[in-house]
Amino acid sequence: MPSDRLMSAQGNRPPVAASLASTVAAARAAGETRPRFVVPRIEVLGAAGRDPLQQNTQVTRDYHQLSESFRAWLGSPEHPSWMAFGQHASHEVGVAMRSMTLTRRLLADLKHGLTKAPHRLHEWGPRVADDLAGILAQQGALRQALSVVLAEADLKTVDLIAPGLWPAAKVLRALPRVTRSVEAMAVRLEEGNRSVHDHIAPAFATFLEAESQGRDGLKTLAGAGYARGLPKDPDGLIQQAFAAYAEARRASDPDLRAEAMHRGNLLLGIHEQKNVLQPIFDTVRREFASASRGLAIHDPVGTYPVLRSGKGNWADYDDRMGRLPDGRYGEAPGTISGYFRDRIADTRLFQPPADDVRISERKGQRPG
Repeated sequence: MPSDRLMSAQGNRPPVAASLASTVAAARAAGETRPRFVVPRIEVLGAAGRDPLQQNTQVTRDYHQLSESFRAWLGSPEHPSWMAFGQHASHEVGVAMRSMTLTRRLLADLKHGLTKAPHRLHEWGPRVADDLAGILAQQGALRQALSVVLAEADLKTVDLIAPGLWPAAKVLRALPRVTRSVEAMAVRLEEGNRSVHDHIAPAFATFLEAESQGRDGLKTLAGAGYARGLPKDPDGLIQQAFAAYAEARRASDPDLRAEAMHRGNLLLGIHEQKNVLQPIFDTVRREFASASRGLAIHDPVGTYPVLRSGKGNWADYDDRMGRLPDGRYGEAPGTISGYFRDRIADTRLFQPPADDVRISERKGQRPG
């Protein structure tokens, strides 16, 4: 049993914690046959060093391939696994990282131009415009960038159309703070994207590879170190998540299958958000407070705004996941637990994310 209480706060849904022993016993009793399918080879990314944007593309690709393998294993009726959600979350991280790269360049050119060469607008103006165009080309990126700038300058959107020069002066004075915030968040997003991949993707590959060969995926996971008390899975959340997935695959009742799938997704969400990301996000709590009001999740279903109450910090685990004071997950709109619940039956999530908008050698331009 994980330390967090996995019971929904909405309605009278059944508790989502399940006994691993009973799950394994039921699987044996069922004598289920396991289909053969292709499982991608997953490489651990390890420490930083590769180009962050290329690495992000690899993470997104791994997630999509694992989502398709899991889909083949699960069968019909289909429900998106953590990997189907994860490919779009990873793509969202890539958008944020590209946006931050362009924002840093834009701010550097803007600061230099306004303070050192205001009379040479014809030289630095096009570079600023190019980087702004690059930000605009990425879904949701402008809102994120603008949110950070306004928060650091202590301005509201309406202030930008106020008469006089004081809004511009406040923005100019805030540029060093904005730059530091953007740089800090970019580093932590890259670290988080890489670390989540290395915690979750190999577990999926290990489980699915065993199942595709007719072996017990849960036993294989445990033998590979994904079990309670072991370094890869200290709370046992990964093992319990795949036990829930195995339960979903056996379920003949569509509602029970959906509930088990949601439980598995939520258990993995708790592991990645609490054990992997929270220690990273703790180092940029202030910066994320500035950016939180501009955040949204984009997937093939549409735009999913987060923190819809207008309050909270995306760097805070409880705000992000929707955990209530009593330990349950409220699944409120705008939280990760709510996102998992709202999309659990939507097969459009299987679609791969749109192609990345690249950043070329030349500032702010996309390669042809």
